[in-house]
Amino acid sequence: MKIEPVLYGERKVYTVSAFNRGVALYLGRLPTIWVEGEVLELKRNAAWATVFLTLKDPRTGATLKATIGRGAYDRLDLGLEEGETVHVQGRAELYEARGELGLRATAIERIGLGEHLLALERLKRRLAGEGLFARERKRPLP
Repeated sequence: MKIEPVLYGERKVYTVSAFNRGVALYLGRLPTIWVEGEVLELKRNAAWATVFLTLKDPRTGATLKATIGRGAYDRLDLGLEEGETVHVQGRAELYEARGELGLRATAIERIGLGEHLLALERLKRRLAGEGLFARERKRPLP
């Protein structure tokens, strides 16, 4: 597809498709980078060729969609869980049909528990310290 504007007098006007294509081509020239985020969502299915992740910056709430090929993800053998903090290596890409910015991942490294999982673990330890999980406190189901 050519990225050429339609001329309306002095004004150059691009179609949405042409604009998205131009942005995608520009993003394709950017270098590979590392991004740190908390796994907010992880979608994989045996029938899909791609694993979909949503990464979140816990400090600002900003999110970024990321994808990685299922074979590459399986070779990493990470067993990622939502809430874990990861470093993701990849390239910026634009899904042209919807104009959505994302990261095409080539590598993922687990860094540790995310903010939410750490808070949950602290809460569990505190409640256990108060004896709230003790067997003698459990009630029979009705």
